Amino acid sequence: VGRRLFVKISRVDEDKNDLIISEREAW
Repeated sequence: VGRRLFVKISRVDEDKNDLIISEREAW
């Protein structure tokens, strides 16, 4: 899970909206 979070944070600029949705599901 840590790795996924890191990748998501890296793409926060490209997929800001998707990131928020993915973070909610990941939690």
